[in-house]
Amino acid sequence: MRGKFLFVVGAAVGYVVGTRQGRQAYVKLKGRAEDLWKAPAVQNSVESAREFVKDKVPIVGEKVAQVGKKAATAAADKLPGSDPSDASESSGGADAAESSDVATSEAPGESPRRDA
Repeated sequence: MRGKFLFVVGAAVGYVVGTRQGRQAYVKLKGRAEDLWKAPAVQNSVESAREFVKDKVPIVGEKVAQVGKKAATAAADKLPGSDPSDASESSGGADAAESSDVATSEAPGESPRRDA
């Protein structure tokens, strides 16, 4: 309870001190921020950054796509019954059917149930 009381008192003191400065201090601060943003040096830096990003976006997109494909391949390799050598060899046995049923029927985060 004491912490809440101190918070309310602090907020009230901050409000009073802030309102005494008034709108003029806010307008002055806002004007300085706008002047800084409009400064030629800042705008040159912004334009340089914009050009850099335009040049690098295609390269980064390509790299992200490559990493995504590698991750998908690695994940597929780790799934039960998704071994690439199994895809070319079709045994047609009950084990292959059972493992595919388990892989498709379980919800994410659940472990497969084995009835013994």
